[in-house]
Amino acid sequence: MIKQGFPDIKVISSHDNAREAMQNIIEHNPDLVFVDIDMPLISGAELLRQVPKINFDVIFTANDDDSKLKNLELNLANLLLKPYSKVPLLLAIEKFKQSREGFGNSGNSALRLLLKKIIGSPHRKIAIPVKNSMVFLETADILYLESDRNYTKIYMKDGRVITATKTLGHFEKLLASNEFSRVHASFLVNSHEISEFRKVDSGELVISNGKVIKVSRNKKGNLNFLS
Repeated sequence: MIKQGFPDIKVISSHDNAREAMQNIIEHNPDLVFVDIDMPLISGAELLRQVPKINFDVIFTANDDDSKLKNLELNLANLLLKPYSKVPLLLAIEKFKQSREGFGNSGNSALRLLLKKIIGSPHRKIAIPVKNSMVFLETADILYLESDRNYTKIYMKDGRVITATKTLGHFEKLLASNEFSRVHASFLVNSHEISEFRKVDSGELVISNGKVIKVSRNKKGNLNFLS
């Protein structure tokens, strides 16, 4: 339908899973991305939240009975309902082209807020780059993360330890919320998994699996329950 209506637009690629989509978005730096709100493994909104830099426009696609669409500020400019029909598609692309020719890309902060609305629950999946692949984890299943120089060890509720090929700083930004707290230069903890706070020196945390993590004096303010 895009090729028929807009022969000047080049379709770079299409994917049915988030991992491949993310890799191609980063590699090809597209002007426009169509993202299905419901995707296997992680949602389309969660995928976009993990793209390092959103310098493209987005048109969401979804089923018209999707509960995530309720009360969201979506319209024909950024939403297509399935089954797709030609007129809404053409209108959405025309809107995109006009914004490009006029005021340029309008995304980033407004889109980030919209993604937060769509995702809603703090329990979500994130993409974890590991050697030669990418794994998807529920944030609620993570106990804490530990820095390992240019890598990060992720400790899970089920006992697994996953080594990610990203720094702890990367995950601090990715998980920035009341859910995770940077309590030490080497540790980022899931606040829901803190079972005890000990008033020893600047503080110690006992994680639900029994692990004891020291709190840095300059990171103590990151613990909301102490404020």
